[in-house]
Amino acid sequence: MCGGRVILLITPESLMTAGFQMSFAAVVALISAYKAMGPRLGQLRSRGGWGRRVCLYCGGVLLTTLIAGTATSPFAAFHFNRVATYGLAAKLFAVPVMALWIMPWGLATYFMLPFGWQNLGLVPMTAGIGFVLDVSERVASWPGAVRLIPTMPNAVLILVTLGGLWLCIWTTRLHLLGVGAVAMGLLIGSVADPPDILINERGNLHAVRMNADEIVVSSDRPGFVRDSWLRRYGVSISRSWKALLLDTNAPLRCDSLGCQISLKGRRIAISKDPRAHEDDCNSADILLSSVPVRIDCTSPDVVIDRFGLWREGTHAIYLKMGGVRVDTVQQYRGSRPWSP
Repeated sequence: MCGGRVILLITPESLMTAGFQMSFAAVVALISAYKAMGPRLGQLRSRGGWGRRVCLYCGGVLLTTLIAGTATSPFAAFHFNRVATYGLAAKLFAVPVMALWIMPWGLATYFMLPFGWQNLGLVPMTAGIGFVLDVSERVASWPGAVRLIPTMPNAVLILVTLGGLWLCIWTTRLHLLGVGAVAMGLLIGSVADPPDILINERGNLHAVRMNADEIVVSSDRPGFVRDSWLRRYGVSISRSWKALLLDTNAPLRCDSLGCQISLKGRRIAISKDPRAHEDDCNSADILLSSVPVRIDCTSPDVVIDRFGLWREGTHAIYLKMGGVRVDTVQQYRGSRPWSP
């Protein structure tokens, strides 16, 4: 904990990083839990022989993994949009090997290094590391080993963090109020809606959420932006527009000038040629254009063209019952001298 304060004094921006938040959450949860259970665990350990101590060690590994995993899961879901499902099973085998084999050989290697005998320690240490890697690969290959989580609002992480701290700090029954804050944060996260449409800053990549489980992306080529969008949607695969166009019942139609798609009762025109703007302005509810719109286009509810994308970055569009909401990168990064 003292180390955490030193880090914040030197680099206060680390407070917003996933590594610091997850480490802090795990440490606070473990200290709080074992402080409450310490006397009872000490009594159990002192009353038994080696058999009980071995069982207590294995149980401690499971309990530590459960506590730390529970504390860090909200942060992993928020920052990485994924949660490991079988982490408990993997650490049951990996943690004892790390503590009883890899670390002792690592320490022995440190002392043998000045004499040139480091291989005597590195060889068995490497074998232990290989075992841990094999366990992680085997567990990661199990069906459902990773659960993808859609992007959550900031309020979710704030409520879960404050609730968790309240739960760990207080020693009276008041600490139960933290459970309510955590539950409220998780509830907000479960009902949050991801954007219905995403368009990148160049206007040449689009993602459309057809339903909760189907995301259609305008390009089927892997790339950082495309993969990041899919992760934020909480899905690992998507359909391309080419595949959707093969379905005669799909609400997507394209020609050489652009595409039109119907979504939640609205018609979205995606234009890549100025010749399509006149028709799109008269028929579409939302116009997304990768080239500048230079005509008077007031009929659509939202018009986003090349200039708007250049100034404000990637756009996220939410189709609501009461209207259309648009979020941009510019809204989050604010005005900067280096921004357009």
